[in-house]
Amino acid sequence: MARIAGALIWIFFYRTAPNIIAFPDVEHIPPYTGKTVFLAGQDSGYVKAEDISTLFPEATLSVIADAGHWLHVQQPGIFIEQVEQFLL
Repeated sequence: MARIAGALIWIFFYRTAPNIIAFPDVEHIPPYTGKTVFLAGQDSGYVKAEDISTLFPEATLSVIADAGHWLHVQQPGIFIEQVEQFLL
């Protein structure tokens, strides 16, 4: 996300996609116990609480209604509100 001309804009860097796809084996990674939030669209099956809890035991999962995997496009206002609420 970036602020351009006073508006928040979602930016995706295609060069990082192979790193996301090749996510490493996490069995030997210690959990992160800091404050973390995961946002998921209600109609998407990609983010599940049980998948998050091992590496992020203190994480909060916020599910956004009427959104799928592209919740930042389908519900941009709610998405930005949730991000701002977490950051501030």
